[in-house]
Amino acid sequence: MQVTRFDDGGFVVHKIDQHGDNRVSAWFDADGYPIDAERIIGSRTYYVSRTGPTWDRCREVGRMFAKKIASV
Repeated sequence: MQVTRFDDGGFVVHKIDQHGDNRVSAWFDADGYPIDAERIIGSRTYYVSRTGPTWDRCREVGRMFAKKIASV
């Protein structure tokens, strides 16, 4: 996974692993809550539903990285 921090405390995580050729990029606020996410399959991008398992995975990743970023 690749993480980029923003000046306002938010961050983006790219290359969140999913099944097969699926990758996800997600944007988070400073507390690690997901703001938006997109699924990348091959060269196509799709919105991530806020009620599905991929969004739940993004929430987990956001919490994990928010803790790491806060300790730096």
